Amino acid sequence: MSKIEQYSRVLHHRSSVSGQQFTLPVSNDHTDQTWLATDLYIGELGINLADDKIFFRSNNGIVELGTVTASATSSVWYQSGADVLLSTSTADSVSPNSIYYTDLGTSVNPWKDLYLGANNTLTSISAGNGLQIYETNGVVLTSGADIYSASPIIIYSEASVPSKTRPLFLNSRYSTIYPSAQVVVSSSDNIIVGTGSSNVFVAGASSVKTVDYISNSVHLGYGYNKTNYNNNEVVVGNLAVRGTDDDGSGNYDKSDWTTNQSRITTTDTTTVDLAFIAWTDQTNFGEVMQVKAFIIGTHETIASSVYTCEISGSYFVDGSGTASQVSDPVVIEMNSFDPAYSPVVPLIDMFADNLGVYVKLTGPSSCVAKWLCSFSTHRLIKIYP
Repeated sequence: MSKIEQYSRVLHHRSSVSGQQFTLPVSNDHTDQTWLATDLYIGELGINLADDKIFFRSNNGIVELGTVTASATSSVWYQSGADVLLSTSTADSVSPNSIYYTDLGTSVNPWKDLYLGANNTLTSISAGNGLQIYETNGVVLTSGADIYSASPIIIYSEASVPSKTRPLFLNSRYSTIYPSAQVVVSSSDNIIVGTGSSNVFVAGASSVKTVDYISNSVHLGYGYNKTNYNNNEVVVGNLAVRGTDDDGSGNYDKSDWTTNQSRITTTDTTTVDLAFIAWTDQTNFGEVMQVKAFIIGTHETIASSVYTCEISGSYFVDGSGTASQVSDPVVIEMNSFDPAYSPVVPLIDMFADNLGVYVKLTGPSSCVAKWLCSFSTHRLIKIYP
C-alpha cells in the first residue's frame, strides 16, 4: 500500500504558460516520482499568471475559480474601472449551486442598487412562494405571503421628483400626498392631501386633511380640516349609486341614481343648457327617465338678487324615437330679482326630444348672473313595444 502524503504538503502552484491547465495526479503520493508540476492535492491552488486564472482541487476534481481580470473574454468575471462585470462570452446566467441555497448580499453587507432590463425588454421578478421587499422598520411591500410585521404596506414616491409623479399608497398611515395626479390611498389614517392634487381616491380612511383646489377627488370615511367640502362625502365630477341588480330583463342595467353639477354665466336674457341627459339607446330607444334639478342663481355683484328653483319631471321615448313627458314638470321657485333693473325674471324649463332630456335656463334681463345646477336622474331601459 502506497504512502499518503496528502497533508504533508499544501502549495500554491504557479504557471506562466498561457493555456496551462492544472491536473489530477495518478497517485496519492507526490514523492513517488509520478507527479507532474501541475498536479494538485485536494485543497491546493493553481494560479496561471499568464491568463489571470485560479484553479483549485476539490473532492470533485479541478475547479476554475472566477477571477477579476481586465478582459471581457478571458474569464467569467472581469474588471472594468471600478466595476466587476460578468463576461458575456462565458455565461448567460448566474445561478446558485442548489435551490434555496445562496443569498445575494447579507444584512451586514447589502447590495445598493439593482438595475434590470434594457432596450425596452420586459423584466420579471419571479418568486415561488410570495415576495417581500422590506426595510429595517418593517414590511413595505408584500405579495402572496404572510406579513410578519405590524408596519404598513406602502408604495410611495413624491411628485416633486419629476420621474415619480404617480404615488400609490396601500394600507398606509401618516402619509402626505404632494401635488400629484392619479393617487390612490386605501385603508389609511392621518393622510394629508396637498393643494394641487388631482384624481385622488381615499377609501376607508380616518383623519384625512385636504385643502382647496383638489380636483376629481373621492373620499370615503371621516376627515378633518377640509375647507372645500364636508365630512363623510363623496366628491367627484359625476356620482353614480346603484342599489339593485338586474332581474334578467336588462331593464335595470342603467338604474344608477346619477348626480352631476354644471355652472354657467348668463348675460341679459341668454338661453342656455343647464343639463342634458341622453337616452341610453339612440337606435332602439324604449326608455323611461326621471330627472330632478336644483338651480340657484344670483346677480354677479348683488347678493340680494337670488333665484332658486327645484324642478322635476318624468319622460319616456318609444321604440320609434318619439319622446313625451309623463306630465308637466313640477316647479318650485323663489325669486328676489328687482323688476326695476331686471324686468324679465329667470325662466327654467325641462323637456325631452329624441336625443334626451334637457334642463334649459333663460337668464334675467339687464344683468350678468352666475348659476349652479345640481341634477340627478335614474331610468329604466329596453322598454320595447
